[in-house]
Amino acid sequence: MIESPVPARAWPRWPILLAALASCVAGILIQASAGRGIGDAPGLLLAIGCALAVLAGLTTRRPLLAGVASAAGFPFAAIVDMVRGGDHNLFPIEFALYGVYALGFAALAWAGSALLARRPASR
Repeated sequence: MIESPVPARAWPRWPILLAALASCVAGILIQASAGRGIGDAPGLLLAIGCALAVLAGLTTRRPLLAGVASAAGFPFAAIVDMVRGGDHNLFPIEFALYGVYALGFAALAWAGSALLARRPASR
């Protein structure tokens, strides 16, 4: 597991939960506004996931979990699209790609926590 350079303290869970919730809501809203599956044009949700990962990384000591939470919108939107009758013939490959996105988001979350560790402590 990737350890964060943030000093040891009780890590808050709310940033990770908020990142997952925001990612899922964004995925559904983007999918509903576009009228097609999220896998067809993932750029906006990727940008949102990057921002969520860095913000979650700034506030938590669990960058891997923050990365997975930031990518939660992708599989959630795909499952909703499948339930609605969308065409996901290659969904195992699609979900594996979402795992790669999650690892990238985890790296961004780790960078966010490293940024926080470098900041001088306020008095």
